[in-house]
Amino acid sequence: GWYDSKPAGLIYMGEMLYSYKGDMPENSILNVKEGTKSIAGNAFTGCTNLVGINMPETVTSIGNNAFKGCVALKEIVLPDNVKLVGKNAFDGCSALASVTLSDALETLDNYAFQNCTSIESISFGNNLKTIGTYAFRGCTKLADLTFSEGLESIGHYAFSGCESLVDVTIPNSVKTIGSFSFQNCVRIN
Repeated sequence: GWYDSKPAGLIYMGEMLYSYKGDMPENSILNVKEGTKSIAGNAFTGCTNLVGINMPETVTSIGNNAFKGCVALKEIVLPDNVKLVGKNAFDGCSALASVTLSDALETLDNYAFQNCTSIESISFGNNLKTIGTYAFRGCTKLADLTFSEGLESIGHYAFSGCESLVDVTIPNSVKTIGSFSFQNCVRIN
């Protein structure tokens, strides 16, 4: 009853953006309201008309599957306070070409950016400790990768199939590298 009573558009539950209700217009760019602390899991799953989203600095986490399958999403800028990007958060966002990660980011969970086939470069802030299993698997255009000295763990298959990667430098801070982390990255020196 609570959900049914809400009008079409962005639905909030306290300080969390819960979902988008109704048919999203083509080429939508959404503005998340000030004070929002999290984007819920599955909030925009399969929203094929979402092109962009603006989040306030108050956002600290992106839930599991939050933007999974948003095939028109072109750019994402994570606010400076985001510490967690959940499982499959941007999985399959095939048009996503520009990603700006938060310096506060500590964990990129499993499958976070899997099959984002338009991403060409990515830089990680000093607070990132963990890159999850399959996090960037299948990002076929990813050619420029900059790790920070804070990184401790790269998960299994994390960059598998990133066939455009050429030069990767692993910082001394990394304690574990999962099996097949760079599988089929045939151009790496």
